[in-house]
Amino acid sequence: MNTQISMFPESSHILKGENIRNYVEGGHAVVTLKSPTGKHYTYAFNKPTDGKYTPDKRFVKVHYNNEWVYLGMYYNSHYQSCFKKSDHCLFPDFDEVIKGVKYIIKMCNTPNLVTPMELYHEGVCCRCGRRLTDPKFIERGIGPKCAKMSMIGG
Repeated sequence: MNTQISMFPESSHILKGENIRNYVEGGHAVVTLKSPTGKHYTYAFNKPTDGKYTPDKRFVKVHYNNEWVYLGMYYNSHYQSCFKKSDHCLFPDFDEVIKGVKYIIKMCNTPNLVTPMELYHEGVCCRCGRRLTDPKFIERGIGPKCAKMSMIGG
């Protein structure tokens, strides 16, 4: 599943605490999980547009071998972020790619998690996917118009 997803690493910013969950749930999130060894994977959390899914669902993809590969579905259950791997996913449960997305879910559910892992957004507004250019909004991961509309960081 190859999809047009924008990334602007020159505008990336580290996400912490509640900002992680807010960003991931925005609808057009692109994040990179980086380990202390420098190993990293980039994931997209995109809101479905066809109306078949509840508003909390996000398609999860990983940028792998220069293309976006579908992994499964992010959703909320009893105020907890969850991940359901697709039956057609190319990666086994023990693969670093799957462990990475599960770790992001753990970061969403535990805003004060003390971890050596770092999570960066890739310079796009979590809500509309447009490039972020204003330092104030780069830090928040949401553009000014979307912040006003969603009341996140406005």
